[in-house]
Amino acid sequence: VQTCALPICLLCLPAIAIGLIGGLATGHRSAALVIAGSAQSVGFGAFQRKLWFRGGPMVLATLGMALSAAVGEMAANLPWTLLLLVTFWAFCYGMSDAISSPASWVGQQCCVFLIVSGAVPDTPHGVVLRAGGVLAGGLLQFLCILLLWRFFAPARTTYSDPIVHAPGWQ
Repeated sequence: VQTCALPICLLCLPAIAIGLIGGLATGHRSAALVIAGSAQSVGFGAFQRKLWFRGGPMVLATLGMALSAAVGEMAANLPWTLLLLVTFWAFCYGMSDAISSPASWVGQQCCVFLIVSGAVPDTPHGVVLRAGGVLAGGLLQFLCILLLWRFFAPARTTYSDPIVHAPGWQ
């Protein structure tokens, strides 16, 4: 039984809105989408179990997604290189499950960002901008959630399995 799940589910929205509104207001539609997309992906990390610390999945996903976006864009015009990189990223993702389910989730986010970015070749300047946007969106989400965690209590749950359902979080 939960007391108030609605606010907990909405904790990820402020960073997404800030990214979209800020980018659109300044006339940078593409940047708005990159920042909001990164914030949206990182937001799911708030509901993962700890990975070194409570916000660990969000921080590691942010860093990994930014790196993956940059690598994917740089290799976009090199099909065989991109294929090898995707294979390596997928292998690392598969092996990350041996660490923990939060580590596996981080690996999944990195693979998605590598594959999606691999469809968008760009100049080195564009690569830096996109990776910076991914980094900005992820860090914005982490900071917003870190702040909001102070005001909203974890959801109460009747689940007792700490592996499947982390204590206090659904």
